[in-house]
Amino acid sequence: MKLIYFYLRKCCGIEFNLDVNFSENKLLKVTKNRELKITDTRCNVPTHFYGDNIINVSAIVGRNGAGKSSVLNLLGLKRLDLHSCYPDSQWIAIYEDEKAYFLEGFNVNEILDFEKISTSPYVGYKLKRIKDSLHFDSFIQYTNDIQNKYCVIHKPDFSNSINNSTNNNINDNDDRNYGFKRNYLHANMANFYEFVTSNKSNFCSHLNKKHISLKILEISNEKNENKFKFYNHLDRYLESNIFNSRKNKVEKLKDARKLFVINLIEEHIINVVNNVFDGKNSSACQDVIAFNRYMGDLLDYDNVKTSLLNTLEAILEELIKNDDEILSYLGKMNWDDITKFFESEKNLTFTKVKNGLKENITCYINLEKYSKKVHSFILKLGESNAPITLKMPRMSSGEFDINSKLAGINKAIKLTIESNSEVNGFIIILDEYDEHLHPEWSRIFLDYLLEYLCQSYKNYNFQVILSTHSPYIISDLLKENVIKIEHDTSNGNYVSSKANRSFASNIYDIINDSFFLSQPIGKFAERKINNILSEISKINIHCNSDHYTSIRNLINVIDDDYIKKTLLTQLDYNYRLDEKSELKRLEKEITDLKEKKRKILKEMDEKKHD
Repeated sequence: MKLIYFYLRKCCGIEFNLDVNFSENKLLKVTKNRELKITDTRCNVPTHFYGDNIINVSAIVGRNGAGKSSVLNLLGLKRLDLHSCYPDSQWIAIYEDEKAYFLEGFNVNEILDFEKISTSPYVGYKLKRIKDSLHFDSFIQYTNDIQNKYCVIHKPDFSNSINNSTNNNINDNDDRNYGFKRNYLHANMANFYEFVTSNKSNFCSHLNKKHISLKILEISNEKNENKFKFYNHLDRYLESNIFNSRKNKVEKLKDARKLFVINLIEEHIINVVNNVFDGKNSSACQDVIAFNRYMGDLLDYDNVKTSLLNTLEAILEELIKNDDEILSYLGKMNWDDITKFFESEKNLTFTKVKNGLKENITCYINLEKYSKKVHSFILKLGESNAPITLKMPRMSSGEFDINSKLAGINKAIKLTIESNSEVNGFIIILDEYDEHLHPEWSRIFLDYLLEYLCQSYKNYNFQVILSTHSPYIISDLLKENVIKIEHDTSNGNYVSSKANRSFASNIYDIINDSFFLSQPIGKFAERKINNILSEISKINIHCNSDHYTSIRNLINVIDDDYIKKTLLTQLDYNYRLDEKSELKRLEKEITDLKEKKRKILKEMDEKKHD
């Protein structure tokens, strides 16, 4: 299946009347008579140009505010999110699948004059082609289960929607969610871990030297009167013995794994007590800690851990009894699972670092080998309020970003396949997905994505639709696949057209053709050059040499050889032109003086003879 056409009549109170044709060999248009016309066109685009299972790749470009994000958001949102966020939108999308045509749309009755039109805002139809027109044939849910064979993947942006909200719980369980299925992209550390460890040789370098670090957040007590003493001979297990006399020093565990678990439980207790809503409950929690203070052997890890967990359980029971609001913020935490994970998982390493009067323990997750237990733990960690922070591996922000983005796409595909065995194709919608990437990462992003889809999901077909401000991505696409959207502010019209230059073109030509730039240089540089031109026009013989030299020095910082040479030539021409004029004036004055001298001498000679 392939998206071949999108028409946006209205959205967020704005009249667009915008046609967007994604097909290379068909041209569609909604007429003034509310008909849907289709015309076959000739195009010599090579088959499987982007990959054996890549049906098509299209890019939408244009200035900010031209409607790029609106088009992609309407295409990618789930049906009930459209109802919630864009209830007044009016649009249709046309898909082609093995010479059959399908329509999705919102408030379609405002656009087309079909005989059997639904009164529902969202509709899905099968269409039939009669010569050069497309007409209603049947409802999509009655057509060979076509709606389950394809899925649209999108990262939604609700910032410009009317209600600026969504309800995924309703959407995910709604059996009325007919039409092509949607799945949303999510970039998080769990997806990053799964992707990098499963594709380590392709997209991430030196994995043996990289890891995800887990650090326990230390709760500051500077502004809190609560004092915490968990043990008979010391307050905290990791506190230093440095000030204790040799006689009073206590023997403690040295195993970093065990110390990490003990410190984690302590910090969670402190976090809970310091954040209770009722001050009376805080005092009650302190009483619980004092009552449960550990008196036993500090080298007995199991007893120390059990004592702390019992203290935590007693504190939570006290807060439940007093109905403290902090309980609603604690999240889901199974401490048996948490402690067993840190105690037994082989893909973890631990280091101890002394920090003043306390030791700090850091846990590192190995990225060389995938572990289902680690992946599951990272997912659960996001649902809890455990005092643990996950830190990205030591890699460039660009390398992390590109892997995180690919990880989000990969996870959305996997979840769709796992939940729907009938799916065999995807339309991936990426709205400025290359943003924040270094130009080099932006240059290779699309190639990475297409290579990954071809290698990892070769049994599924893909259409990729993206918006971008990167000329490098445009240079990877055929000009028939680059769609320029332009808003004419003078008359309010929105129009789309195909690019004139794209695939393997130089960046200068692409910028001028596809990004609607009035100048190929920045506005500041443009203003500086205009100022130089203005100063050059004022150059004359009365200007001192320092001013001439300063202008020349300013021109010399320009790196474009052609611009630099042109300005220097004009500067020297004006300066020398003024010199020539002065020389001519002086020569004329000398000639005049010589003539005057000749006349005076002649008169003197004549008088002498008289």
